[in-house]
Amino acid sequence: MIRGQAIQLRTVRETDLDRLYPLLTNIATRGDFVPLRIPSEPVFKRQFQETGFWTEDEGRMLIVTPEDDIVGSIWYFKPIHYFDGFEIGYTTFDPQQRGRGIMTEALSLFADYLFQSRNIHRVQLIIAEGNIASEKVAQKCGFTYEGTSRQAMFRSGHYLEMKWYSLLRDEVDACLPHRLFSS
Repeated sequence: MIRGQAIQLRTVRETDLDRLYPLLTNIATRGDFVPLRIPSEPVFKRQFQETGFWTEDEGRMLIVTPEDDIVGSIWYFKPIHYFDGFEIGYTTFDPQQRGRGIMTEALSLFADYLFQSRNIHRVQLIIAEGNIASEKVAQKCGFTYEGTSRQAMFRSGHYLEMKWYSLLRDEVDACLPHRLFSS
């Protein structure tokens, strides 16, 4: 478990599955920029049984309150096999929790954890154009804008531009507002 000031990050437990699946698949509360694809419940549970949603190349943690209420999820995956790093995705399940700094703290702690636990040089975010809140989170966590991929994601009947942000290993000390360990 990774403890922050307002939230904690922890791996998914089998007892979370019946609460987590409806949260991940509720299109109404996912936000306007989360891809609409959802797994079937049997596939979702089988993936958990096979990996616990945690391997060397991909993993998911829950963002929980100190009382262990699930408020979001954050995950990493290998975007391109020859990249020396991971892409991070995240979502807040309850729209009432958005805009309160939860995701800034979660992303900061998670990125720091990945750099401390893996021999990688970069983490990246790919954010749909128009997702101002997510761009603010990236900027608060010290990620640098790298460019835009044109019409890279299809959602809600049209293509979206996707903005690339990255954080390099040698930028962590100066950039991340929340750290696992103080320097």
